Amino acid sequence: MTAIPHSRAASARRTAAPVLALLALILSALIVAPAPARSDVVDPPKLIAELGNRTLAILHETAPDSSSRFGRFHALVAEKFDVPLLARFVTGRFWDTATDAERHRFTVAFSNYVTELFTARFSHYTKQSFAIVGARDEPDGTAIVSSEIVEPNAASGDRVDWRVAKTGTGLKITDVSVSGVSVAQAKRAEFGSLLARSRGGIAGLAAALETRSARQTETAKGD
Repeated sequence: MTAIPHSRAASARRTAAPVLALLALILSALIVAPAPARSDVVDPPKLIAELGNRTLAILHETAPDSSSRFGRFHALVAEKFDVPLLARFVTGRFWDTATDAERHRFTVAFSNYVTELFTARFSHYTKQSFAIVGARDEPDGTAIVSSEIVEPNAASGDRVDWRVAKTGTGLKITDVSVSGVSVAQAKRAEFGSLLARSRGGIAGLAAALETRSARQTETAKGD
C-alpha cells in the first residue's frame, strides 16, 4: 500500500478538523435539544377554544348563506370533527352491510350535512363571546369540554358540551351536546328510523342528504 507523505497527511488532518468539529456540534445538538413540538398537538380545551374563535371570525367576516361562509365552515368541520367516525356511528348496523363506495358517498354527504347543522346552529351569533367554562376526562379516554356563548353584558350564555377524542390524526370532536342532548345519539336514532323504513340503505340516505343540500343551495341563491 502506498504511504501518504507526512506533509499531505498533516494537511488532510487540518482540513478534516473543522468538518469533524461541525459534525460533533450537530450531533450533540440533536442529542441534547428536545424534539420540536408538533404544531397540531393541543389539549381539548385549546381545541374547542380555537374552534369557537374561528367560528366567530367566520361569522364576522362572511355574509349569511354565502358560499364563502359555507366553504370556510366546511373546512373547519373537516379539520376539527371526526366525520368518518360520526358517519359510521349514526348509520349503526347499516354501515356494516354497505359497500365501500356507498360508505364513501354517505360520508361526503354527511360531511356537508354536519356543516349545515353547525352553520345553522351558530349563524345567529354575531356579537357574542365564546368561553371555555370547564373540562373533564371520561373513563373511555375521551374528554368533555364545556363552553358558553355569552351575550354582551350577560351573566351566562348558551352551554354546549364537546366530546373530544384522540385519533391517528390528532384530537377530534366526536360528539356535541346541547342542553344535555347528544347530537350524535339523536341523529343515530333519526337516521336509524329512516334506514329501517327504506330499502335504499346508506346509498338512499346519502341521496336524500344530497337532495337536501342541493335544495338549500338553490334557496340561498334565490335570496
